Amino acid sequence: MKGYMYILKCANGSYYTGSTTDLEMRVEEHRNGLGANFTRKHLPVELVYAEEFSRIEDAFCREKQIQGWTRKKKEALIAGNFDKLKEFAKAGSTGSPTGYKYKSTVNIPVEKYAASLYNKTMTIKEILDNKKTIVSFEIFPPKQQVNFDNVVNAAKELSALKPDFMSVTCGAGGGKRTNNVEIAQKIISFGTPALAHLTCVRNTPDSVRETIRDMKGCGIENVLALRGDMPRDLEEGETALVPELCHANQLVTILKEEGFCVGGACYPEGHPESANRDEDVDNLKYKVDAGVDFLTTQMFFDNNMLYSYLYRLQSRGIRVPVFAGIMPITNSNQVARMVKLSSAYIPSKLLSFCDKFENHPEAMWQAGIDYATDQIIDLVSNGVRGIHIYTMNKPEVAIAIMKNIDKIIEAGNSI
Repeated sequence: MKGYMYILKCANGSYYTGSTTDLEMRVEEHRNGLGANFTRKHLPVELVYAEEFSRIEDAFCREKQIQGWTRKKKEALIAGNFDKLKEFAKAGSTGSPTGYKYKSTVNIPVEKYAASLYNKTMTIKEILDNKKTIVSFEIFPPKQQVNFDNVVNAAKELSALKPDFMSVTCGAGGGKRTNNVEIAQKIISFGTPALAHLTCVRNTPDSVRETIRDMKGCGIENVLALRGDMPRDLEEGETALVPELCHANQLVTILKEEGFCVGGACYPEGHPESANRDEDVDNLKYKVDAGVDFLTTQMFFDNNMLYSYLYRLQSRGIRVPVFAGIMPITNSNQVARMVKLSSAYIPSKLLSFCDKFENHPEAMWQAGIDYATDQIIDLVSNGVRGIHIYTMNKPEVAIAIMKNIDKIIEAGNSI
């Protein structure tokens, strides 16, 4: 349903901001002293500004956004003084709960900058405070812009399953900056909290702060801080890492200073670049001490690997919540690829059905979904706080798994 955001100037010089589906009728009500906490000193009122939106929800978001603005900023908007709005944006003087950042036209910011306010999304830390067992999904951005809508449609289908949050990677292989912030904003607009990945690779403290401004403008409150994969396509003279930002804990510090809920990655079988598992936990502790609110594991296929790892973390004083990363194997070609990417141990049970059903796609699919389901049931039964499903942008994978575990997750949160 179409909606309108409007600003009235009252007789006492104050401004009133509202939203409605019928602008003409609403303004007439206000002129008659109805529909707002108007007293005699406010009347008469004059309609001085309005914006039209395709959805009333977006108009409501815009209303809440502008309510937080200063009087001078509202007057700049009413007057169409975009240069003045730019000055406010550069000074960081938004006065807005959604961190409005000026763009070239007035109507653009609604979906992009106010969706999280409308949907009342929570930080992951707040979700952890309210639930015992969390389920989340991960998607990755398209390699080519032409596939952007496909990824957004997948995110929309996944959001319909009501995960506690969804994360968006930066893409694999240390590639150049992707549109994961834009996809995260889309996820928020679907009513699901988003976790945007941010890496040290190909960034500097200044470029990170620029991305942070974009994230805040989009209503993103959760960030996964990563060093990132080393690039395979460095140009001559290009540096992958700068000294001020070559470790994830340095990125965590910046993000915490900016008020984000921050997650970190961890590796049950050890980071491939660590000399040993003790060194890996030492490096993880730097991130935890810098302030991460939760950790998400690399994929693993043997739950005992995780249980042993969690014990090692606790013995080192690392007690932040850990989300278990689950990668459903639904075709046999995934196995070799996963081993190459993560060096994960592949149990004989998994190898057996991959060999057995290699040429039977439907059987392979069913076996892979069942294996991931069994992993999740065991993890939830043993008190693991979060299940993070690597969906590979395939909603059908998440749908099948959620059908198997929905009552288990529900029971886990009620016990």
